[in-house]
Amino acid sequence: MALNSLTTLAADLLSGKIRVVDLTQTLSPEFPQIALPPEKGALKAGNDADLVLVDLEKSFEVKREDLLDRHRQSPYVGRALKGKIIRTVLRGQTIFKDGTITAKPAGRLVKPVLAAE
Repeated sequence: MALNSLTTLAADLLSGKIRVVDLTQTLSPEFPQIALPPEKGALKAGNDADLVLVDLEKSFEVKREDLLDRHRQSPYVGRALKGKIIRTVLRGQTIFKDGTITAKPAGRLVKPVLAAE
């Protein structure tokens, strides 16, 4: 679902439904600083290299058979979107490329960092 959600945000940006400022506030760089461990949320030496590369010009229709989550249902099925995810990198390793999962599952639980009271 995350892939379709990110693509939908990109499509809404390209169509003028949302502004760049709205998108940056939604995907704020301050969120990782508040809620994630220090190795997440920024591109810098020593951090995990977690990236999503999006081709903002590529259009496609969401098809049920292309969904990679276990539910295989989505409110986006049948919807034409623009802005296709072409690669996902997790901790420096490509795990998704051109519609294909390219690595074994390697996710791990990331617990929110709570502010000291």
